[in-house]
Amino acid sequence: MNKMQRAEAVLTDLGYHASTDYRVWIGCMGAYNGGDLVGDWIDAEDAHEMVGQLTAKWQEIGGYDWGDEWFIADHEGFGYAWPGGENPDLEALPELVWALQEHGEALEAWLGGCQGREIGDFQDRYAGETDGNLKDWVWDWLEDTGYFADWTQDQQFYFNIEAYTEDFKLQMEVIELNGTTYIFYP
Repeated sequence: MNKMQRAEAVLTDLGYHASTDYRVWIGCMGAYNGGDLVGDWIDAEDAHEMVGQLTAKWQEIGGYDWGDEWFIADHEGFGYAWPGGENPDLEALPELVWALQEHGEALEAWLGGCQGREIGDFQDRYAGETDGNLKDWVWDWLEDTGYFADWTQDQQFYFNIEAYTEDFKLQMEVIELNGTTYIFYP
């Protein structure tokens, strides 16, 4: 068996099979720099534990030239929530996977909206979401928060919800993703 065939069998040799929707493709930097694309898809939650085993196997196969440097060339399931770059903090990936499973696309919109956001801030900043008209969501939000509590029905009739919604979009953070509008407090 040649070097590339042995490299392709690394995960089989380790008895590993990726099984979740959140995966990363970890590649061998030394092999890549030498013109070979060597790597494997693994569960993001296992990446921190598996990278040491993968690099050790790659060194056995490719020698010192393949070294112990790795990179992530692709990912699945993270969408816009990917922390960025080829060398993210692998220890943080399990928490990110859990949070995405818990909060779904709303968290993806939050994290993808700006670099440097923390998962822990999501709950405090999340105001809601709508698949429909933002104007209707804003009206319901105003009613739910008691904005109209002291207003008569006639006063509410003359309220300019279109203008208020435009101002609302400037005051809040409104992110559209895959047909859904997510609203976050500033």
